[in-house]
Amino acid sequence: MRRIYRILCLTTFRVLKRQVFLVASGARGKGQSVDQTVYSDGLSTLSVFVQKAKAGQSMPNVPMAHGAVVSRSQTVGNYLVTALGEVPLVTLNQVLKSVQWKSQ
Repeated sequence: MRRIYRILCLTTFRVLKRQVFLVASGARGKGQSVDQTVYSDGLSTLSVFVQKAKAGQSMPNVPMAHGAVVSRSQTVGNYLVTALGEVPLVTLNQVLKSVQWKSQ
């Protein structure tokens, strides 16, 4: 998957790492590529995962937390976008709202 999106609200964060990896799905081992970008502002880290959404796929519209790490997913267009990190929930919400596809 090539970079097809950008995050507009992360002006104080810099990109630490970008990678695309293959996630196995289903019993036949068909894979799906997932794009991951890791951001940091020097204090906190934030990962954004983007993958093609499957037909009818949806995620619970509630944030999840484990210790200091908060995550949230939402479908944006034909993609499932997941943001997680050691950041306030308001930051995750801003990230998900500011995803802009490069064709726009």
